[in-house]
Amino acid sequence: MKARELAEASLTSAVHRESQASRKLLVSSLRLQGIVQSAMDAILTVDEQQHVLLFNDVAERMFGCSSQEGRDGYSIGSPSRRSDVE
Repeated sequence: MKARELAEASLTSAVHRESQASRKLLVSSLRLQGIVQSAMDAILTVDEQQHVLLFNDVAERMFGCSSQEGRDGYSIGSPSRRSDVE
């Protein structure tokens, strides 16, 4: 094989592997989303600063906050919200 043919074969193989990885990531993300949204319990994740990163529907009802508000900087530990959950 010539150098160009080897490079093309290598590139094709790399693109195929990346495509497979992308599909697997998509399937995994959709599976997680299905589990989180179908749960009967509140599920939420927060970062180190207690900013909400993920709310499922039950958590939205429990805390009175949408997942969009969470992504916009809602904080579970903020003084204005603590009285709402206590």
